[in-house]
Amino acid sequence: MRSYEQVARPRKEWQERGFVEIQKGKVASIVLAGGKGTRLGSDRPKALFRFPSLGGCSLLEILASKMVDAAKKAQRPLSSWILCSEENREALEQHVRALQLPPLIHWRFVAQKNILHPCGDLGPGGNGALYRSLAGAGALDQWQEEGTERVMVIPIDNPLAHPFDPMLIGFSAEKSYDACLVALENRGEYKTMGALAEMEGRLRIVEYYENGGRLMPSYCNANQFCFSRGFFARAAQLSLPYHLVKRAPGTKKEQLLFDALHITKNTGALVYDQDRYAPLKEPTGPYGIAAVTRALEKMLAPEEVLS
Repeated sequence: MRSYEQVARPRKEWQERGFVEIQKGKVASIVLAGGKGTRLGSDRPKALFRFPSLGGCSLLEILASKMVDAAKKAQRPLSSWILCSEENREALEQHVRALQLPPLIHWRFVAQKNILHPCGDLGPGGNGALYRSLAGAGALDQWQEEGTERVMVIPIDNPLAHPFDPMLIGFSAEKSYDACLVALENRGEYKTMGALAEMEGRLRIVEYYENGGRLMPSYCNANQFCFSRGFFARAAQLSLPYHLVKRAPGTKKEQLLFDALHITKNTGALVYDQDRYAPLKEPTGPYGIAAVTRALEKMLAPEEVLS
């Protein structure tokens, strides 16, 4: 295992190609929104966390506004799939209805099944459940019917991510990648982010809690992906392993979506600046509420976030 170095930098023609793919209706978006707001001191779903200084808009509202904006620019409806938990599905559906957004997004909510964790809790078992969860909900058939060729996947906790990222989509389409992702240059973040590694000629990701100093990567995983429909269908047939992680109130197990990367060598990594990564993970600190708010204010004026 060694650091993965075969990365690319954004190019204008990929941005243009991605926009054409969106215009043609060849792209769907998946938002990973199964998490709770426990670490933020909230008993509500993390997707519904609100930023007081940004007009009280929620994480889900910020990403939804980006989807609507993408649909307006493409002059066509777009599809969004929200992977949620059995507990938070109703709350998320109600929240989207309450936003009264223009009818430009076809919303589909899919709840992943709960599992029993070693600590005794019953809850979602990680983002690796998205392949089977969406396949079981008929997503693959729906994508084929709608002409969807590529699917974006982003987490709910990073409001700087774009659910329809034309640069990443164009990069994926131009290179005919089965899977590609956004990478960040490592500035010490490998301690809290997955490390990009090369194993047997394939791009792999080593999660931070399993790295243990074995690898000092050049690049880290920003948890933003673009998959081909074919890759997604093959990944849905896999039995991904469970990883053990210590989280309150005890040890839990989770499947990780990037563990499916081993089924193909046809992968790519596109390096973005740090201003595309500001995940909300804790009340204070580098991934805290104040830090994420500052990142949002720097990227967009509050009225643009809410438009």
